[in-house]
Amino acid sequence: MERLQLSGRFQQPVLDSSRDYLTRRFYNASFKRRRVECFVSSDPINTGWLKPRRWDNFTSLETACVQPEYKIPVRTRADCKAEQYEITGSPLSPSDVPAEAVVIGDTTEISPWWQQFPKRWTVVLLCFFAFLLCNMDRVNMSIAILPMSSEFGWSPATVGLIQSSFFWGYLLTQILGGIWADRFGGKIVLGFGVVWWSIATILTPFAAKIGLPCLLVMRAFMGIGEGVAMPAMNNILSKWVPVSERSRSLALVYSGMYLGSVTGLALSPLLISRLGWPSVFYAFGSLGSIWFALWQRKAHSSPSEDPELSKAEKRYILGGSTLKEPVTSIPWKLILSKAPDS
Repeated sequence: MERLQLSGRFQQPVLDSSRDYLTRRFYNASFKRRRVECFVSSDPINTGWLKPRRWDNFTSLETACVQPEYKIPVRTRADCKAEQYEITGSPLSPSDVPAEAVVIGDTTEISPWWQQFPKRWTVVLLCFFAFLLCNMDRVNMSIAILPMSSEFGWSPATVGLIQSSFFWGYLLTQILGGIWADRFGGKIVLGFGVVWWSIATILTPFAAKIGLPCLLVMRAFMGIGEGVAMPAMNNILSKWVPVSERSRSLALVYSGMYLGSVTGLALSPLLISRLGWPSVFYAFGSLGSIWFALWQRKAHSSPSEDPELSKAEKRYILGGSTLKEPVTSIPWKLILSKAPDS
């Protein structure tokens, strides 16, 4: 307990010598400088007032602040004004801090902003870049076909056949991509699609030099990879994004497609003019490996599979999402038997 030199005015109840209970009479005790032994209460009921000890067995005003004893539960209140003291000395070094010292306040370190970024929007951004790469790899043939046709002597009919071969494979995996995503998870299916079409993009120059049939097959393979992107993306965002944020997240992902078209059509002529037409396929296809590395590290098929997801964000995602059982079979016979509404 620390001794403080205080000055003030106390109101202290006294015990009537002729009765066994406290009277309602109070005496004002004025003094200038007395050494008062007291302590500050941290009890919220007492709101931080200086709380003297309980008093008993005194008959005169002179002995009112001497020899306190714990007998009668009387609370008093003291309005004290502490004197100002000038503190001098050298700053306290860490070595001078006693071992039993307690640090007051929140001492937790503030995490960097990239660790505080919502995990669900990390998944959305990765899907955005996946669709950006998707259209970059799709439209590069529209520019590279011009020098390729000159080099290999293709007719306009052959050029049209090459351009359409992409959609042969693209149509095959639209429905299958959704079924695979429900069964194996959106992370696996979308990652497979990006790796598949990136490899097909890189191998396109080699296929073109081998022959036209090989090039057509390679473009169809590329369409197979990109065909699973859309259903896999919808599957994973339906689990990661609450309903209240789903429209803006889908808008962001779909904008990646158009940005990919703009980027691919703008960069392809520059690469072809400086490095030749094969460089377009090598450069755009290699970007898929960077994306896949980030996807494997940061993405999961659902929030329940992510060990790094905070409890608060997981509660927010699951509270605003409607979880449904995956579709195991499609009633094709029932669908085809129904006539379309007029």
